[in-house]
Amino acid sequence: YTSKDSVDAAFKNANERISKDITVLEFHKIIAPLVALSREDHTDIYLPKDIQNTINKDGNIRFLPLTVVFLGEKLYCFKNASNTTEKIENLEIETINGETPTEITAKIASLFASDGYIKTVKFSDLKGFNFARYYFYYNGWIENFQIKFKEIPEIVQIESLPISKINENLKNNKSLKSDDQPLEFKLVDSETA
Repeated sequence: YTSKDSVDAAFKNANERISKDITVLEFHKIIAPLVALSREDHTDIYLPKDIQNTINKDGNIRFLPLTVVFLGEKLYCFKNASNTTEKIENLEIETINGETPTEITAKIASLFASDGYIKTVKFSDLKGFNFARYYFYYNGWIENFQIKFKEIPEIVQIESLPISKINENLKNNKSLKSDDQPLEFKLVDSETA
């Protein structure tokens, strides 16, 4: 999928960017796009387990506290794990810190492989908390997110949170719990379900 000349140039560029004084996250940001050049969705690179554990447990490391889903190239808030009381679940996100979801995805999707040049796989791979995780891997810690939702005229400011607080908020968020019965599939007649 990727020509040898392109791979050689990418490796040369990465080699020039690597110095002795870079963090594991900075190194990951340089190396992950090289793995993504394989254009093979089953080929990935992960942070070392100890770094993943630190990210998950360190209260000073903070993320965008939303789970999201792409429908086409439109991004929607699926679950709100932030401290805001604004009702934002199921709303379309137009911008985050001035960038559209498509612009953000073009950047952060360089950190993981997908099959060929299929853009929809990149959007699909960023569902749930993956969008927030890769946003952090690419941009580092950001204190606040200025989010423009299509259905809300003003920008909503959302404070970044550590994983522990995000999980606590998800557990305690009453709007995420439902007493509704699950949908049931029935055949009404031979032509209607």
